[in-house]
Amino acid sequence: MVSTLDIKPLAGLRLLVTGAGGPAAIGFMKDLEGHGATLIAADADPMAAGLYLVPEDQRVLLPLGRDPGFVDAVLEACIQLDVDGVVPTCDAELIPLAQRAKQFERLDIWLATSRAQSLSLVLDKWLLHQRCRSVVPVPVTTVAPSAPLRTWNLPVILKPRVGSGSRGIRLVETHEELGNHAIDTSLICQEFLPGAEYSVDCFAGHDGRVIAAVPRERLKVDSGVAMTSRTVRDPELQALAVAVVEALDLRYAVNVQFRRDVDGQPRLLEINPRLAGTMRLTSLAGINLPLMTVLAASGRKQFIRDDDALLPFSDTVIVRTLQEHVVSGDELDAMRTSTATQPFAKAS
Repeated sequence: MVSTLDIKPLAGLRLLVTGAGGPAAIGFMKDLEGHGATLIAADADPMAAGLYLVPEDQRVLLPLGRDPGFVDAVLEACIQLDVDGVVPTCDAELIPLAQRAKQFERLDIWLATSRAQSLSLVLDKWLLHQRCRSVVPVPVTTVAPSAPLRTWNLPVILKPRVGSGSRGIRLVETHEELGNHAIDTSLICQEFLPGAEYSVDCFAGHDGRVIAAVPRERLKVDSGVAMTSRTVRDPELQALAVAVVEALDLRYAVNVQFRRDVDGQPRLLEINPRLAGTMRLTSLAGINLPLMTVLAASGRKQFIRDDDALLPFSDTVIVRTLQEHVVSGDELDAMRTSTATQPFAKAS
């Protein structure tokens, strides 16, 4: 169990966490406080909040994950800063990094990611639906233009096949409104599910078996981000999440999202194969997924489920708020001027 580990289980490790401006990276940094690791925060934006949670010489500016030079820049940063492991928190970064995992391995640098093949299935919502419809209940889903628009039962959800958060997601309630949208094969059309929405935070060990599955109800959502959530003990949600994570052969921290249909049946919406923005709640409920991820990816601890029992957690509610972090103008200026044309830049 994580609670019985040494007080500094990550002593000596130097970790680069990407997406430092997002809640997942900031939650990761908070959850690793006091565990002995040196954290290096990376982002494409010099004003990313998480950059300022670490000393100036532990801040890195990188290209965006979709940039062709992203992986090379990460490699260079890891070499220059003597990094032991990389924890990506942005969807666009996952497949490029996983595809070049062997280059990192040759440098004795580990990546906290699933395999590229699994990621390719998960990050395309249409492929995910196709793969999982025989595993767990899923919403009625189609690639958007595959049927005449007039035949669609409304309301429906239009969403990009590839994307994260709520970007590009639209609730369409009338055929007139539907006609106002540009519909192409980059979108999927999905039945609207009216019930409660849940995220299940999971952790899969080296053998691919899930040892933790913590459902949390998304009580208040703003722009796709859960602002108020509560852990719930729901064996059905746990079993469904375990089934899809293991079927897709995912590793480490994984976030599985469900929503109940009109009959109360939970149906799979999507999967985030990485640390999620609200996993902080799961850590506060007793299961520190960032710590477990680093311990497993670094080889410091093997997590193997030898029976059917999942790790226990407490009934916990989190209400997210903004928190100010004061920095000097000189610090900000140093970061903004270090965005040189070279592939890797760090604050001096």
